[in-house]
Amino acid sequence: MDTPSVKGPLLDGLWNAISDQDLADMTIRAISGKALMLEFVRLQKQLLLAATIQLLEYLPADGK
Repeated sequence: MDTPSVKGPLLDGLWNAISDQDLADMTIRAISGKALMLEFVRLQKQLLLAATIQLLEYLPADGK
């Protein structure tokens, strides 16, 4: 499957105007943002699991 891409003078102008340092900074910010998002999701999942376990303790063991 082909990945859609945008081509043209605006994109060419962007790539010609961006420095290697700017590109590196943007890449690091994107990777850091994704890592932060994944860590947030992991922590929320742990909190939800802990709350679920606490709630399950209220249920009678025999199911009645």
